[in-house]
Amino acid sequence: KENDWNFFFKENAIDAILAEHVWEHLSLGDGELAAKNCYKYLKKNGYLRVAVPDGLHPMPAYIDHVKVGGTGAGADDHKVLYTYKSLSGILRMLQPGRRLRTAKSPIVVAFGRFGRRRIQSIPRSLIRAYL
Repeated sequence: KENDWNFFFKENAIDAILAEHVWEHLSLGDGELAAKNCYKYLKKNGYLRVAVPDGLHPMPAYIDHVKVGGTGAGADDHKVLYTYKSLSGILRMLQPGRRLRTAKSPIVVAFGRFGRRRIQSIPRSLIRAYL
């Protein structure tokens, strides 16, 4: 609510806002309102960092885990499964003049033989197949 923001902050006063695994718990309307409030209270060169589950992830098991009503922890409260295109579209619509950077290359954390953790980027050629 804007009154809550107004209580703690002045307009154009915040350098950075970090929202990791927040937006997927908001309805589309509440997500748009949250973005408007973020932009209103961010400084001109401030930034908003949003991280959400990857709706373009190539593994069906991952999508089942994070989708609305999915099987993963917290997914029972997910309202939207965003892709970088859908989320950046909303943010661009609300602030067309603001520079927007998106991470198009999802990161996969996998467990290989003997339980060793392996982190790798999915090649762009593979990602294009899912866009």
